[in-house]
Amino acid sequence: MKIISSFSGGKTSAYMTIKLKEMYQDLIVIFANTGQENDETLDFVNKCDMEYDLGVVWLQALVNFKERKGSSFCKVSYRTADRDGFIFEKMIEKYGIPNKAYP
Repeated sequence: MKIISSFSGGKTSAYMTIKLKEMYQDLIVIFANTGQENDETLDFVNKCDMEYDLGVVWLQALVNFKERKGSSFCKVSYRTADRDGFIFEKMIEKYGIPNKAYP
């Protein structure tokens, strides 16, 4: 059975991810980049990945503008992850600004 854990880039998430990796060597750790994270968050994810050998899989959205076609994702890396908000802007363009009143 494969176990996937989503690492948010926060300290509590890092602690949980490290503990899970100790328990499950085959753990798949993902980080979903939105393009809106602070550089410090991306640096922290990368540092944790290197220091604890987490094998973080970096993902970000691929927005599809075809009608009735959902968005997908692609693998990126610490170096290639969007840092200028391009992905977030494309998601807003297709789906609108995310908020509780607009699910």
